Amino acid sequence: MSRKDDSATGAILSNIQPYCRLLFMRITIFSLVIVATLSMPHANALNHWGASDAPISHQESTPTAQAATQGPASADKTSATNVDDSMAHWSTCAQPECYPGGKGIPVSTDQTINNSSPSVDGASMLLAMTANSKAFYTDVLWPYKTRSCDACTQMRTDFWAYPVSPAHVAALEYDAFLFDATNQLNIMWGVQWNQRKGRWQIWNQGKSQWMDTTVTSGPTFGVWNHLQFADHRVIGDTACDGTECLYYDSMTLNGTTYTLNLTEPAGPIHPGWHSVAGFQFQLDAIPAAGGPVTLVEYIDKANMSAK
Repeated sequence: MSRKDDSATGAILSNIQPYCRLLFMRITIFSLVIVATLSMPHANALNHWGASDAPISHQESTPTAQAATQGPASADKTSATNVDDSMAHWSTCAQPECYPGGKGIPVSTDQTINNSSPSVDGASMLLAMTANSKAFYTDVLWPYKTRSCDACTQMRTDFWAYPVSPAHVAALEYDAFLFDATNQLNIMWGVQWNQRKGRWQIWNQGKSQWMDTTVTSGPTFGVWNHLQFADHRVIGDTACDGTECLYYDSMTLNGTTYTLNLTEPAGPIHPGWHSVAGFQFQLDAIPAAGGPVTLVEYIDKANMSAK
């Protein structure tokens, strides 16, 4: 190769070197962004219990809750209507991957939509679980999670429930929740019909235990029951064991309203949890001494609102 060729080649290399360096820098920055994104931890989004006498908590790993398509949304309001008509925003929590309470591992769980019979509006949601533990209670939880609402102070839930049979039922549970990351609070208005005791109970999130109410009129099995719950909180109120009070205002069962006027403390939110609002349904089975048992409940016209 001649010196002229060497000189031309050198000139070309000299001209493209700045572009090579710029390209290398962009590739390096892009790689660092990808590594940082993949290293971010996933948020956990649920804390719960079971019908057993020794409730436990669990963490359900879930991505940030997506915005629900139903109802208006703002920083201080969220609502969802007829959520039983879609599988969006629902999840299933059962042992061993998730811990809704109890110690039994279900044989199977099921959740389907668009069931024409039984139904109230022509399309109900089926919730079912099969248990086969002779020693432990077996609990399965189905949460519905929608937008965050840290500024919300009032919660309303309104739905129809059709528990098929009382056989092997320990409890039927219906909860509403606000996980408030702004104020670092786990706000859980938990309510269950304790079939063993024959009375309604409310949840003490601060002490992780069920508290009896005086209401002993429960849902009727094998028919539709209309249930409505009204609850509220006062942001900054620390009158309940030094933390925010959760006010259980009333429950309405098949047109009869029971004024509760009960308070229980909220609990601390788990580190890293994000804000989310929602409600959930749970089936709790007593130990299945005689072999596999199946619990079934249908849900219809399921609505919630927080503001």
